[in-house]
Amino acid sequence: MSGTGGSRILVSLLLVLLAPGAAGAKGRSILVIGPHPDDEALVAAGRVRSAVLAGDTVHLVVVTNGDLDGKSVGLNREGESVNAADLLGVPESAVVFLGYGDQTLHPLWTSTDPDRVVTSPAKQSATYGERGFGGKDFHSAVTGRPAPYTRRSVLEDFQTLITRFRPDEVYTVSDRDNHGDHAGTARFLHQALVELERAGKGPIPRVFESAVWAPYANGDCTERPWPGRDKGPLPYPPFPPPPCIVDDTALDWSQVRRFPVPPEMLAPEPSRNLKHRVLVAYHSQFSDFLASFVRRDEFFWVREEPTDLTPLARVSVSSESSEGDGGREHAVDGFADLEHEWKSGDAHGAWIQLDWPEPVRLGLVRLWDRLDRHDNVLAGTLSFSDGSTVEVPALPPTGKPLPVTFSPRTVSWVRFTIDRSEGYNPGLAEIEAHGASARGTGNLPPQILRGPMPAASSVPAGQPLTLSVEAADLDGDPLQYAWATTAGSIAGKGASAVLASQGLAPGTVCVVTVTVSDGRGGVDRNSAFVTVAGKPRR
Repeated sequence: MSGTGGSRILVSLLLVLLAPGAAGAKGRSILVIGPHPDDEALVAAGRVRSAVLAGDTVHLVVVTNGDLDGKSVGLNREGESVNAADLLGVPESAVVFLGYGDQTLHPLWTSTDPDRVVTSPAKQSATYGERGFGGKDFHSAVTGRPAPYTRRSVLEDFQTLITRFRPDEVYTVSDRDNHGDHAGTARFLHQALVELERAGKGPIPRVFESAVWAPYANGDCTERPWPGRDKGPLPYPPFPPPPCIVDDTALDWSQVRRFPVPPEMLAPEPSRNLKHRVLVAYHSQFSDFLASFVRRDEFFWVREEPTDLTPLARVSVSSESSEGDGGREHAVDGFADLEHEWKSGDAHGAWIQLDWPEPVRLGLVRLWDRLDRHDNVLAGTLSFSDGSTVEVPALPPTGKPLPVTFSPRTVSWVRFTIDRSEGYNPGLAEIEAHGASARGTGNLPPQILRGPMPAASSVPAGQPLTLSVEAADLDGDPLQYAWATTAGSIAGKGASAVLASQGLAPGTVCVVTVTVSDGRGGVDRNSAFVTVAGKPRR
């Protein structure tokens, strides 16, 4: 990949720098993007309701009409999304239907011709809608005419969403979600943000990615349904990790963001539980599967898009695989999987380098090893244009991301060299460099990298439990940590804390939240869920 002209890049970097980043700040703009009608509520109904109660501006976007069984079904499902949004406090005018066809996003994403028109299973080839924003599909509402089902149209619609609504945060699904429309949604969104950043059109939002269909790469998770059918009163226990992410994807459960749902979604009776009521509003889709998402939390992996400077860099490598796959561009495309990897042609000493046309200030590099179990990086070095270096330990297996933090430095390039490896084609699934323009003077908020991580997911009544968190500040500011819990008591000492569970009944769920601040107005926070062991009292 290569950057654009220097002036446009500088504008983009400055816009990134000025983007709001303080978690919990009021007056934010929130965008929730669901691939089909109901996905927006499955992954983010709690986030939506919390944002509404906080006075934030919320827009809900539905990419396809879910019209696998026909256009009339798609129009009916639009109405279901509007009704569900109303229960959450979001008016119909803030519900946006892009109007694409069910099962079209994967073929559109993979199309080599950006203007090739795809016909959906519902025999549609252009966007349509009659509800929500403008009373029609988004493209028609904005331009006066529907968009053909092409790769170019989807990408342009996503870019228009970002520039029109200017979200601070976007909530959606992951590109590892096991559904073509879901993976396509995440990939189109990421590509739209990359192109906007390169064009200097910001600010760029943080992106929170969840899952509806358990993600997997090589394994078969059909025998382990997720999130599982629980018994007992609502809400169900906090989400367990999807079963196949451990061995078969680059997704790391220890780096997930978990949000407690608001009190209205904690009611035990279905008729009073707001998330259950919202999901029931999708009459044509409601099932035990949808009900299994009525839990104490919602979870997401975070793309720190506002500080990711990788799209603005030129990438070079020592070598590429002679087999014709595994090119350098795959290490900077934002997708860490077996189909998007850089494979070197060197057994030892391979390197990959990012060059920027103007100096940048870096404080964090994330590295993903290749997912191939036979080719692993055992040690490496980050070297910078200022002559400094940072040693890198072995990268986690199966491509889990390793955040490498260091004191901020102003540089024009960074290189990662593989010093020691095993296998024939060491390389990376992905590399990200985080920071801001060297000319910028604004504050970058801290970022929680991992945790809070409890030593165990449950604790015997009366026993203490230690939790820890890893965080970084790209400006090098000293960090302050504040710990809180909804049950029991907690005593924090910096990046670790001890939860005391004396007097708590078995089955009690403690929501432990840590807030990390930089002393200059920047904050980030995350939560963990700890259950007191034993059978709950009825």
